[in-house]
Amino acid sequence: MAGWLKAGLIGGAVLAVFQLIGLVPFNFICCLTIPGMLITYLAVGALAAAWMAPPRVAGRGAGQGALGAMLAAVISSVVGMIVNMIRVLITPQEAVIMDLPPEIMQQLQATGLPLELFVGVGGVVIFYGFCCLGWVFFSALLGAIGGAIYPSVKPE
Repeated sequence: MAGWLKAGLIGGAVLAVFQLIGLVPFNFICCLTIPGMLITYLAVGALAAAWMAPPRVAGRGAGQGALGAMLAAVISSVVGMIVNMIRVLITPQEAVIMDLPPEIMQQLQATGLPLELFVGVGGVVIFYGFCCLGWVFFSALLGAIGGAIYPSVKPE
């Protein structure tokens, strides 16, 4: 198994745990998960570079780190989407719609689409679809940084 694949799977498991910890309703715990996730992407990149065959070079390490971090981000996004779909199915949609500010309600009604599309399972799919793409690219950057730093420090 390729090093980036192993690193990505390990990172995806760690990030899935962070996704589950993010469900805890205490704000201070949620504030700790985001820095933990960012550090995990850097660590996945470094781990992927560590599993490369010597001699390790920064360019190849960055590529391997980016691939591993992208895989970890996709796994994390899928887990987050599933968890939030379950949350949406449990929470009454009327309560969510009533909690929206009036300005946002007017904008959503102006689209002509049903409000349930934005606050129900459809909203989770749309939100995570866009966020997943953003996180995949951002995680690739962080993974490449981690993957480039490790071979610079330990080339053999």
